[in-house]
Parts: sequence; structure tokens; C-alpha cells
Amino acid sequence: MGIGLSRAGVDMGNSREFGHLPSRLMTDLFDAPVGDFEWGPDKRRHGMRDLAGDTRLFWWVAIIAGAALMVAGSTLTVLSLQSSATPDVHRADDYGQTMRFSVWPSPARPVNEVLDLARLTDDLGWFGFWFADHYMGNSGSTELVAGDSHEAWAILPAVAAVTSKMRLGPLVSPTSVHHPALLANRSATIDHLSNGRMVLGLGAGWQINEHHAYGIELEAPGPRVSRFEESIQIVRSLLDNDRTDFSGDFYTFTDAPCDPKPIQAKLPIVVGTSGPRMCRITARHAQEWNTWGAPEMAAASRSTFTASCEAVGVDPASLHTSVQAMFFLTEDADKIAQIKNGDAGPRSIAGSTQHIIEQIGEYVEQGFNEVIVPDFTLGASREERFAAYELFTAEVVPEFS
Repeated sequence: MGIGLSRAGVDMGNSREFGHLPSRLMTDLFDAPVGDFEWGPDKRRHGMRDLAGDTRLFWWVAIIAGAALMVAGSTLTVLSLQSSATPDVHRADDYGQTMRFSVWPSPARPVNEVLDLARLTDDLGWFGFWFADHYMGNSGSTELVAGDSHEAWAILPAVAAVTSKMRLGPLVSPTSVHHPALLANRSATIDHLSNGRMVLGLGAGWQINEHHAYGIELEAPGPRVSRFEESIQIVRSLLDNDRTDFSGDFYTFTDAPCDPKPIQAKLPIVVGTSGPRMCRITARHAQEWNTWGAPEMAAASRSTFTASCEAVGVDPASLHTSVQAMFFLTEDADKIAQIKNGDAGPRSIAGSTQHIIEQIGEYVEQGFNEVIVPDFTLGASREERFAAYELFTAEVVPEFS
């Protein structure tokens, strides 16, 4: 699209977007103590009723339509299963780029913007759509942070409905908050809504203020990770097996179903973490691994991940791996220095598009398969953020095709 950096308006030097982030910037995002990084509507609303004209006609149409669907049910099922295997749907194991690119809007964005971004980037060929599973901004303490934070599991079905190719999932859902039965059943249903594009992101949980505000216990790191280890095994079994039996320190499941099963033969689970124990659990039970950081920080985390995989006899290359950083598109040397020297410096990439291309090239060399681009630092307005994603599409993504 011919936008230059200056016209894109995405160098965040004086953006009000920093108002959504706390003074230590990344504390609001993922400073996890356990090493987990979690993180025409009117026509649709009235459509059938308007078409029917009145309530009685509405119900007659509904009854007739339902009967027709019952007759055609088996045919529709076959068609659905066939279409789930089409190459237009992005899969971690068959997408033909050396690096895949995914989007991650802030949960504070208006719903219309979130869905419009999903439509835009799906049309532009982006690989995935991620959404943080938190109920408020992070303060690093029990103190509340004011502001909107849309609920991930309510947003994801809507994203599934307005997209057709990109993968989608929470980044990531804390097992300290969500029961494994809910995680499995929600994921299976969204896999059907999305025609086989759901990815379940899991973490152990870490954010103090939301646990405190809602009266949810935030256990010490050891038992919290032990709870996570039980939960991921249960979720995997519910998604894969006809019935699940499990007896542990935290959960008991007896002949438990999860039906219907996902469309995907193996609905992927991604774990966000950089801690050794969590990485070992990831290697045993997950299909994907995620971490934070610019290349230097990500390299250290990847070293931990690789060693953890080898410790449990798993080939690190057998897992799809993703990484995210905060991207600052700017050529202002003073701003670049300020960002690099700030608290979020290790998790930030600041510079021209050429510099960003070079940094992503380092991710490729490290073996990462997917770069996630949050919108947190891409602009103060919807227009600036969308322009930044279009700039990535035009000038960065083609370098890795």
C-alpha cells in the first residue's frame, strides 16, 4: 500500500495508548512470576424476524427450516468435514511461509474495532488471531486498574463468525481461573464454529489483582503449576478420548464426556511460558509453545525450552513455536534509545521496517514459526493501528514468503 512510516503515524512517542499501559509498560501485559506469559450488526440482530414479517410467520419459517435441516443433516455434516480440510484454512503444519504472522488486539479495544481488525487481517492473509484472557489491566498488586477489558471467550466465537481462514485462540487462558471441563468444551464448540481453526492457549495464571478482586485463589507457584499440569492432561483427554477418568490432587473426573469432538483431529494446545518446569510440561502435553521478547530475550527462553524438551525426550522441532514483541515503527533515534533503555526494552523491537525485518530474521534463525504482532504500540487511533498492520502486510510479511 504505499504508506511511509511518517504517514502511518505509528511511532508511539506521544501516543495516548501509553495511558492504557502502566508506568512500567509491560507490567500490564505479562510479567508472570511463575514464568508463564498469559495473556451490518443491525441486520444480523433482526434478520430472520424482519424477513418473516411477524412473530407467527417467523416461527413457521423456523419450523420449516428446521425440518429441512434435519433431512439434510447428514449431507451438511459431510460437507462441513470436507471443507475443514480445505487449504484455505490456516494450519500450523501446512502454512507455506518461512514465518507466519498473527495479530493480537488489546482487550480494551471496542468490539467493532476488534471484529473489523479480524476481517481485515483474515482478508490480508494473516495466520492467526489472539486475544488476552484477562478481566482487567495488571497493576502488579491487588490494586485495580480502571478501563475496559473484553472477555476472551465471548470475543472468540464472534471472531470465528467473521473470519474464514485464520487460526484463533486465547493467549492464554489461566488454569487458576478456568475449570478444565469448561476449557475443553468451549474449545471444541469454537472449533466447530470456526470450521477447525481453534487453538487453545493455556497458562498457570499469575495476575494478582483479578484473582484478588474476584476472590479466586492465586496459589503459590509450586501448587499453581501442579494444578496446571493436571488441567492440561484433563483437557487433552477430554478433547481426544470418548470418556475421561482422572483422579488427582486438584481434580476428579469420572467417565466424563466432551461432545462433540473438535473438527481437528488434534486441536492444538499452546502454552505460554519460559520457566523450566512449565516448559517440561509443555513438551509432554502441548503441541505449541509461546514466549515473549525481542530476539535476545527470546533466544534465552528458547534455550530453556530446548533443554526442557530434551530432558523429557521430546524433539523441540516437533512443537510449533511462536513469539511476540512490542513493535514500535519509528526512525526517531531518541525514541528508539528511550524504548530500548526502558523497562520494556527486552520485549520491544523499535526502528524502521528494515530493522524490524532484520529482527524477525533472527527469530527465523532461532527456529520460531510464528511472530505475533500486538496492536498495543501501533498507534493511538484505530486508523493508525490498521495502517500499521497494512504496512506490515505490504513491507514486512513478503520478506518471509
